[in-house]
Amino acid sequence: MHSASALFQRRFFRLAAVFFSKKSQRFGRRFVGPDGLRKQPFLKADGLEDGYKVLADFNGTVLAGGQSKHGVHFVTWDWDYDRTGAVHGHYFMENYDGAKQDFATRSGLIQKEQLFSTEQLTEIYRCCTDSVNEDFFELTDKQVELIHSVQQQIEICVPDLDERVRQQEDAQERASQEQTM
Repeated sequence: MHSASALFQRRFFRLAAVFFSKKSQRFGRRFVGPDGLRKQPFLKADGLEDGYKVLADFNGTVLAGGQSKHGVHFVTWDWDYDRTGAVHGHYFMENYDGAKQDFATRSGLIQKEQLFSTEQLTEIYRCCTDSVNEDFFELTDKQVELIHSVQQQIEICVPDLDERVRQQEDAQERASQEQTM
């Protein structure tokens, strides 16, 4: 007999591996992936139209997807107390990445405080660049390498990073010019 903790860990890591994989990214856009949407079970909830398929269900939160004439759409719901109805829907239309992130935080898989907004990531990136390129700090080679790895992660997460950094720098320049007037 397996302990509840071991069972939870196996399910969690299996879910996380599929959920955040590159195949899962494609799944959201075209409804293809390791199993395909057709193989997913329908979401059964009082007052809910057929057509939504369960993509993930954990800790009282469900992530579902459906196909409509307007394309693919995703939603997260909380189950009601007896799991017969789904409430408090967050709708993401074709934004599968947003739906996955919402599911992960609503279900407790990750804490919301562990996530950074795009604006926060941009500022962290900019501060990393200043730390490495300027003479503010004495950095070891290991620290520089670590900072570069942080920057690489941010570059992956924020596709329009260069434009965002430029906008921040322009705004700072305008603010400093206004102060000197």
